[in-house]
Amino acid sequence: MNINKNKVFTIGACALLSAVILAMVFPACKKVSLKDNVAVNGTRMMKLYENSKYASEDAFAEASYEPELEEVETDSSSGQSKKIIRNGNVTVEVPALNQAQTVIEEWVKKYGGYISNSSQGEKALHVTAHIPQDKFSQAIAECGDFGRLISRNMTSRDVSDDYYDLDTRLETKRVLLEKLKGYLKDAKNVDEIMKVENKIASVTSELESMQSRMNRLSKEIDYSQIDIYATLPANTNEDGFILPDMKNSFRKFAANLIEFFENYLWAVFYILIGGALCILLFIFLYWLCFGKLGLVKKLFNKIK
Repeated sequence: MNINKNKVFTIGACALLSAVILAMVFPACKKVSLKDNVAVNGTRMMKLYENSKYASEDAFAEASYEPELEEVETDSSSGQSKKIIRNGNVTVEVPALNQAQTVIEEWVKKYGGYISNSSQGEKALHVTAHIPQDKFSQAIAECGDFGRLISRNMTSRDVSDDYYDLDTRLETKRVLLEKLKGYLKDAKNVDEIMKVENKIASVTSELESMQSRMNRLSKEIDYSQIDIYATLPANTNEDGFILPDMKNSFRKFAANLIEFFENYLWAVFYILIGGALCILLFIFLYWLCFGKLGLVKKLFNKIK
């Protein structure tokens, strides 16, 4: 069989050229397809957004701040540190309440904290102190030096989710408020001005409320609360040891004894009266049904 070398060469060159053209066209097709997918997905996302919970708000306020909202949520939810609220309760027995009050005030000052509440009675003292969180463990450990330690409890609560969710919502509201202020400048008629102003008032009110909650939460996170209860030993006051009040104790004993017998007599009285009434009721029913009147007996006799 004779093979024409020119034909073979021509066929090979055509095949090589076809392969090169296909290699150049195929990536371009992939790029076009990717762009088409992005466009389709973008259209779907816009439709979903329009049907979302924000669709009920003014259209001119919605379409503009959507990209910023997504960016804020992404930034606020990634790589954040834990937010922990720590609290403590300490009960100590002290020789003198006034002295304990002074020691506690110096202790709070030493750790850079503050006292939000303090109350003192005849035999007890209660102080609510707030200590910077990074010094909480050291501060509560030192509370045992105030006197004889009776109890010490510590609790912690992770509020990271609440904190970052609230932070994201705050940023969202701030972005929306700025957009609305921009729309107010571009409003063309009274109707648009009234709508935007009403929306600004509503968003401002929500923003202030949320900021107040954030301030409280941040304060609880930054400053741990420690409640300190200081009590005097038994039979003592600020002046020292006191003898038991025997006269008053005897009066209480006598009053309790009289109250016991009084309650006992009343119980016996109720039992007697109640028992007598029950017996009388039983006799009456017997007389009515089976005695001289004998209604039940007569009924049985008629049936027979």
